[in-house]
Amino acid sequence: MKKIAKGLYQFDLKLDKILSSPYVRARDTAKILAGEFQKEDQLSYSDNLTPPGSFEALVAEIHEKYDVDALALVGHEPMLSQFVSWLTTGNTEMNLVLKKGGVCCLSADNLYQDHRADLMWLLTPALLVQLSK
Repeated sequence: MKKIAKGLYQFDLKLDKILSSPYVRARDTAKILAGEFQKEDQLSYSDNLTPPGSFEALVAEIHEKYDVDALALVGHEPMLSQFVSWLTTGNTEMNLVLKKGGVCCLSADNLYQDHRADLMWLLTPALLVQLSK
């Protein structure tokens, strides 16, 4: 995960906040990401990112608590892939799989109102590791 985070950092992304599942593996991943992006003080945990989770509750929490432009979510499969599908297509049936350490970028004007987002890009863990070199 350290190489993946380093590869992601090469894209010069701006992260305002990192929201993670409180489960150990997700917490560890989020801490690595926060360290690479120097955002340790912007790391929070949400039970709404634990499986099976409620997408409505997660969107409501984001809307109510995090007024940011760039939010990273760290969680579990298949929940995160289903969340991306739900936001981009309106259902959870899109055949998208985020492998461990995979990263995607969504863009949304008003996630709380529309519950819709556009998938901007998707990066595999192998590509991000390669970019870390």
